[in-house]
Amino acid sequence: MANRHHGHTLPDLLAALAISGTLAAGTVTTTSVLQAARAERAINFLERHVQTARSTAVHSGREVTVCASYDSAACVKRWNSDAKLLLFFDADRDKYRDVDEPLILEKQVPKGEYQLRASNRRYLRFKRSGAARDNGSWYFCAAGAEPGTLSKSARQLTVNRGGRPYRSRDRDGDGLHDNNTANGPVSCPD
Repeated sequence: MANRHHGHTLPDLLAALAISGTLAAGTVTTTSVLQAARAERAINFLERHVQTARSTAVHSGREVTVCASYDSAACVKRWNSDAKLLLFFDADRDKYRDVDEPLILEKQVPKGEYQLRASNRRYLRFKRSGAARDNGSWYFCAAGAEPGTLSKSARQLTVNRGGRPYRSRDRDGDGLHDNNTANGPVSCPD
């Protein structure tokens, strides 16, 4: 009677391990690529609407306020994808959209976590000249990212005093976008 061995040989196990490792690496890479694409979409969204606000201020000859809001009136400093981005004429300059103040644009923001860092303000305003009355930076991270952590999905959009937006880039090739206003990489809003 011949001995019958049950089980797998070492080469079988090594091949299975190599295949599962390759599949796992592909999943991680795909997730990173998707998060980076969402981050670019969010920054494109913010940049496009900041430029719209600036252009509207110049063409209308009126000051324009940009902020995020959950109720289409009160500006908030931190927000997520439940909020809307508002562009409006703030006639009384109270940084709150009153019923009689014309709304230029109201758009649902792309999925993620956002924060405006602008000297403790919840808004940015553009003068009639197109210059920013308030400079600052918006930060974005993919939804669910830990606050204060480094992430390949972290992005920054900075508006300078001239009113021009510029975005963060990976300047040193480490896969992380570098902060426009400080040394080191952009971290997720905390």
